[in-house]
Amino acid sequence: VRNYFQRGPRLVAEAGISGYMFQTADESVLSGGLLGLSIYGRSAQCGSLSGVGSRAWTNGVIGGCYFEDFAQQCFNNDNVAGSATIGANSLNFINNFFSGNQGTLTGRQGVVHITGADHYFKNNEISGHGRLTITNASLYDVALRVSCSNSFFGPGNFVENGDIGLEVVNGTSGYGNPSLNKYVGIRSDTNAGHGLVLTGGAFEHFTSCAFYRNSLAADNTYDNINVASGGGSQNNFDF
Repeated sequence: VRNYFQRGPRLVAEAGISGYMFQTADESVLSGGLLGLSIYGRSAQCGSLSGVGSRAWTNGVIGGCYFEDFAQQCFNNDNVAGSATIGANSLNFINNFFSGNQGTLTGRQGVVHITGADHYFKNNEISGHGRLTITNASLYDVALRVSCSNSFFGPGNFVENGDIGLEVVNGTSGYGNPSLNKYVGIRSDTNAGHGLVLTGGAFEHFTSCAFYRNSLAADNTYDNINVASGGGSQNNFDF
């Protein structure tokens, strides 16, 4: 599929229906976009935006969209059907709102989970469950989970209201370790647990980022910045 754009309408999931509200199920998408789209997942649903199998979304734009009240993920461009070869590349996320992980989670996942490479993020708000308590001791609810490389996360990105605001994690489905990502002016606050968790990553560069007002679930229990055992190497912070 080439040059596909969806603009404007508001989609609402019906009660009792699960699955994906949007996915690149049959064909790869090249130079497509979602512009001004509002999707209301309803807390009872298991909705997500996703690429499937070996299908990919390349050179796309997600702009001015509003994704609200998803039981689990809002966007995951990993290969959920099990293929370990292709993830979406060169996606541009600009001026969006994502709210997810409202339901019962069975493992750690991001409201937005990005794999692949060469992505651009600016002026996005990503919100987790929104409670002052953690989902469980393993901190399953992550606002933004990063497994990509060579990507830019620029000013105006807010990650909040999860167990973890931002997690840089070793890649899954064959993507390897995230590396060479730039984070400039990101804010991670009002999370029940950690603001930032590094469980992987190499040559990740953080500049003028703010990690504060976290550990809301319990005083002196969680960190604004947490580096896990084996949590990457040669990462750089400039505050």
